[in-house]
Amino acid sequence: MLAHARAHRIYGYGRPINSTDERLPWIMQLAEKLGLDQGAHVKLAFEVEKVLLPHYPQLRMNYASLHAALIADMGLTAREYQLLRIPTFLAGMPPCLVEAAAKPEGVLFATPCSGVAYAGLARREWSAHATGQ
Repeated sequence: MLAHARAHRIYGYGRPINSTDERLPWIMQLAEKLGLDQGAHVKLAFEVEKVLLPHYPQLRMNYASLHAALIADMGLTAREYQLLRIPTFLAGMPPCLVEAAAKPEGVLFATPCSGVAYAGLARREWSAHATGQ
């Protein structure tokens, strides 16, 4: 794990500005109240942090790690977890839109689509049957 930490990011550990996630104490307080604070995945998430911190003090557990651990302890599948996360991801979009709308045109995404050299799969043609038309 330490070799991986040196070469890559570890999802759920570390934050770009302040490594301490101020949300965790509140989440753990609620988890304890609901009897969710002693699950195997929650314990593992804290153990991973204990291994990382002596070598990488900036890699403190963040919301993503604790949230995933709680969900795993509740028995949700990876797919169910992904579906659960959609609304929380979308909730962060309106503030970005408001901020971007206050800036001049072309500032947010200064590179036009025509300026991107795409080398992936060719565009697919959709049949009327596939689109429901």
